[in-house]
Amino acid sequence: MIIIKKDVLPSTNDFIKEHYESLDNYTIVRANYQTNGKGRLSRTWEALENNNILMSILVKEFNNRTDIHKLSIVTSMSVHKFLSKYLKNLYIKWPNDILVDNKKICGILLEGKINNNTQMVVIGIGININQLTFSDEIASLTTSLRKELNIEFDIDLLTEELVNILINDINEFLNGSDYFIDYVKTNLFGINQKIEYTRNNNLYEGIILDIDDEGRLIINENNQILYINSGEIKIKR
Repeated sequence: MIIIKKDVLPSTNDFIKEHYESLDNYTIVRANYQTNGKGRLSRTWEALENNNILMSILVKEFNNRTDIHKLSIVTSMSVHKFLSKYLKNLYIKWPNDILVDNKKICGILLEGKINNNTQMVVIGIGININQLTFSDEIASLTTSLRKELNIEFDIDLLTEELVNILINDINEFLNGSDYFIDYVKTNLFGINQKIEYTRNNNLYEGIILDIDDEGRLIINENNQILYINSGEIKIKR
C-alpha cells in the first residue's frame, strides 16, 4: 500500500484515473483540499480545506471476480464499520452514502474502466471529520464527527484506521466473500419504511424491502416489486 498525499488536487479520483497505469494496486491518494470534488450523479462534493478525509483508492487486481460494481457497497460497509467506533445511529443509504440519523456524513463515488484491455476501479471517499459549517443548501442535511461529538480529530490517524479496514474488506470480497450483503441489510437506511424517490425524473413513493444478492435495492411500489440498480433512483431523506 502506497499513500500519496497532496495539498490541493482538483479531485483525488481524477488524479488516479490520469496516472493509474503507473500506480500500484491499492495506491491511496489523499488531498487536504479538492477544487473539483465530485459526488454521485455529477454533484459537487463540498469540503473545507484541512477538515476532512478526502481520498481515493485504486483497485486493478480483481482475482477473476466479475461483479466489481459491488465494491461501492463493500466500501459503504467499511466506512460504516469505521464510523461505528465513534457514532451511533449510523445507516447506509443505498447505494453508498453514510447517514447519522438523517444527516449525511460520507459519500462514496466508484469510477472505472472495465473492458478487454483495461481493468481498474477508483473508489473515492469523502468523510466529514472536523468541518463545522456547510453551505445553506446542505447545512440541515449534513453533519461531521466534530459536530456530533464536539471533539477535534487527527485526520491522518483516522485515515490510516479507515484504510486498514477498507483494504481488508476489499481483499475478502475479491477472495470470494459476500458477507457484506448481510452487513448492509442490517444497517440499511429506510428499510420497511415508506420513502420518496426520484426515478426517470418523476417522484414516487415506495417501501424499501431489502437488497438482493446482486446489491440491487428491492422496493414495493404500489404492490409492484421493483429491483433497482445503482443510479436509477434518488432516494429523498
